[in-house]
Amino acid sequence: MKLGLAIGVGVAAFAVTGTAVATETLRFGHVYTTDRRDHQCAETFASRIFDRTEERYQIDVYPSSQLGGEGELHEGLALGSVDLAIVSAPFMAAAYAPISLESAAFAFEDYDHWMRYAESDLREELADGYFEAVGNKIASVHYQGAWHVLSEEPIETPDDMAGLRMRVPDAEPWLVFPRAVGAEAAPIAYAEAYLALQQGVVDIIDQGLAGAMTMQFHEVRPVINMTGHLAIAAHTVIGAPLWNRLSEEDQEIFIEAAQETAAECSNLVYEDEAALLEEFEALGVTLVEVQRELFVEAVEEYFAENDVGWTEDQYARLQELR
Repeated sequence: MKLGLAIGVGVAAFAVTGTAVATETLRFGHVYTTDRRDHQCAETFASRIFDRTEERYQIDVYPSSQLGGEGELHEGLALGSVDLAIVSAPFMAAAYAPISLESAAFAFEDYDHWMRYAESDLREELADGYFEAVGNKIASVHYQGAWHVLSEEPIETPDDMAGLRMRVPDAEPWLVFPRAVGAEAAPIAYAEAYLALQQGVVDIIDQGLAGAMTMQFHEVRPVINMTGHLAIAAHTVIGAPLWNRLSEEDQEIFIEAAQETAAECSNLVYEDEAALLEEFEALGVTLVEVQRELFVEAVEEYFAENDVGWTEDQYARLQELR
């Protein structure tokens, strides 16, 4: 399966094909602000679906958690209260644990490694396993960037994180990295993260460069420690109720449009990363190179000693893609 991204559309129009056909409006939710590539690509996908289905489907895109956080969006997909959503692997892992492999710390060497995974049989197998478990269809996956740790003081080794309270999203797989390096995981909603940092409720946060800039996290944590511990895969997921009522022809249209958009989105996000680093440096943010090998050693030891959701074989296959 090629890399791709499906994103939402909603409509109330008529497509004329001999007889008038009412347009069905669909709800597509995500947690990101409108200046993020995720939202821009979602709008592109929505436009493509509207055109390619001859206006039979219009997707209304709801950004900024208007339809709920990622956990709520994922639940809504199965219930039919949300038709499509952008969801990351940790929130999908409650339904199918092996997919949390995508969020394993330091599992990806770089963007090229991530791309090989995105187009691999391994990713397709995980997507199929998720579909069989819950019925939602992963239409595509796009690169959301490498994540780093933001702090007040430089962090170079795992020992520097020991005892610090780290904001994480509220899903079990997100807790693995802080636990592996001796930090204290503090699940806090994305929209509340800035205030939590500002008030000292948490000490550190991990985030991609685009998210850190959008949320202005550098204002309260002016050091970006270049861990690159995550290479986030964001899935465009079609809820089971919608997927099951789409014709085979329309299923193919949705998947092809999603994959096409995701490929474009991934490249844009990757290109943005270099520019964002320059922008952060211009703002006076300190960029710190970490001792990556020490972090890798710490997390792989944790993986070996704990139930992390995926198998040793799946992890090994991911590493073979380097």
